[in-house]
Amino acid sequence: MSVQNGKDRNNQNVIFRDRGNGDWQKWDIVYADEPEPAVNFKPNKPFVLVNQMAGKRLLTLSGANFVVNSRNNSPQQLFRFDPTTKTIKMYSNQLHSLAMSHAGKSRNLVAHKTDGAWYQHFILDGKFVKNERGLVLDVSGSKDRDGQNVIVWRKAGENSLNQHWQVSYVDPDTIQNGIIPDKPFRILTKMKSGRAVTRAGDNVVIRDVRTNDSNQIFIFDSETGTIQPKNSSAALDIGDEGRGRYSHFVKEKDVWHQHF
Repeated sequence: MSVQNGKDRNNQNVIFRDRGNGDWQKWDIVYADEPEPAVNFKPNKPFVLVNQMAGKRLLTLSGANFVVNSRNNSPQQLFRFDPTTKTIKMYSNQLHSLAMSHAGKSRNLVAHKTDGAWYQHFILDGKFVKNERGLVLDVSGSKDRDGQNVIVWRKAGENSLNQHWQVSYVDPDTIQNGIIPDKPFRILTKMKSGRAVTRAGDNVVIRDVRTNDSNQIFIFDSETGTIQPKNSSAALDIGDEGRGRYSHFVKEKDVWHQHF
């Protein structure tokens, strides 16, 4: 019994073929009456992950990878646990979850579009954040310094502080170095007029602030990581697929030139 073409993704066909040595032909039998491991994350509650070395640095998204950094109250340090997909999602862009890169073939930890595969499944196991195959979050080289890479590695033992994490639940309103997700806001120019960014059809202009003008009210949508007019699914976009220098509002899609 083989996963067709070795593609580890939902709805991939299972076929029969000659025996080989790949993981796509290896299976575990898990009896249905065996309970799933406890997750121990509070579902959908925003939290930070604090490493327990002396610096008490936080798991932080840096580019597509994860490092530890001092607390800076940025969206890159905020997460939530999604009980449906059993993944740890970026709070400010909930299309993406913590994942072992290259579909679990690498030990690097990245933010990847959520697909609910095994390499995105993590539980809280005491002081460890553990993947369902037993690997845990690990500050590489036990170096307690800002910018140090975080990987997944074999569990080293109870005294390995570089693998010990504390979950601290927080109010997303504590975000300072970034936009608070899902909270309505205006964008005001620093020029003397203090005018507000305003949606004018699909265009983006500045106009005098008007209290009741819904075209001046936006949210940072946590599901997509985009800036959207309140009560609209359109997204702020850099024109010409990111090649242009003009801004406009278009249908939301998961692309870099809509992520701010």
